[in-house]
Amino acid sequence: PQRWLIRDGTLRKVCKRRTKPFYFVLFNDAIVYGSATGLPGLNVNRAGASRQQLYRLHRTIQLHDAEASACEDDAPTGEPQFQISSPMKSFKVVTECALDRDAWVKDLQAAIMEAQRIRKTRISAMPDSAFASFSIFSYSSTAAERLRLSAAGARAGLDAASTEFAPIRHSGADVISCTLCASEFTY
Repeated sequence: PQRWLIRDGTLRKVCKRRTKPFYFVLFNDAIVYGSATGLPGLNVNRAGASRQQLYRLHRTIQLHDAEASACEDDAPTGEPQFQISSPMKSFKVVTECALDRDAWVKDLQAAIMEAQRIRKTRISAMPDSAFASFSIFSYSSTAAERLRLSAAGARAGLDAASTEFAPIRHSGADVISCTLCASEFTY
């Protein structure tokens, strides 16, 4: 598989207590984000060996089962936001201006559509016998079954619209329950 860079930049992710700056990198098949480590790195690929910031990886989200959209209800401060939803993690991101938000959402949605198309093509080309062999490796029977069902869904034309996404965190002390199940938080 080939991976190429589409866009990158520092954005603010909505976290439990406040928004925090993270460096986001959008590739054709994944979005990666991390935080600055505070330790300078040395980039030997550039002339003059310039100093560069090092980042700690927080998460990689595969785009084939993700979704991105602009938020209609911008941040309380009026700053434009968009949200990224996936089965593993969902969150809101604050941008400097509406043009940045719209550019990120446009690029994310295009990359998601392409990643879903490629995944559907690859899975539909796999023979059914390929899924039986996954249990030979270190996959549990549950993981092998999920993979088989995922492949069946891709063959049937199902996409991320049928995916169950993780809940989105809202910052602030006034949030007392889960947005999906309404269970109260215990923190």
